[in-house]
Amino acid sequence: MKCQITSKDYMLLERHLTRPDLVQAISSLALALIRAKLSDAQLVMPDDISPDIATGSSRIAFSIDGRPEETRVLLHSESHVTTGLGLSVTSLLGATLLGLRSGQEVPLLRADGRLGRVALHRVAYQPEAQHEDE
Repeated sequence: MKCQITSKDYMLLERHLTRPDLVQAISSLALALIRAKLSDAQLVMPDDISPDIATGSSRIAFSIDGRPEETRVLLHSESHVTTGLGLSVTSLLGATLLGLRSGQEVPLLRADGRLGRVALHRVAYQPEAQHEDE
């Protein structure tokens, strides 16, 4: 799954993998997905990332298996994830969406090992894009 992630997101994902408490708390499938994302993603500086790429702290709209659209904020900090509002990048869904471009639809690995599909409809807010306007 080729995607783009910022150097900041890359560093934070690497840091997540070095935290024993977090590594024990997330699934082995999510760990494998994060490792694959780190090895396969195109690394982009935050100032150079396109505004339609899902980055950490972005508010995104997506759908799973053609169901109704959902909106969440991609978060690196587990303590800030509120049910229905935030989505941890250390979850299977969050790790899949991080680095995708609006309009992309990709396979979604589920906790039980089955595959679904997730489509990123839009990036409603991206912190890196907001810095360009300042």
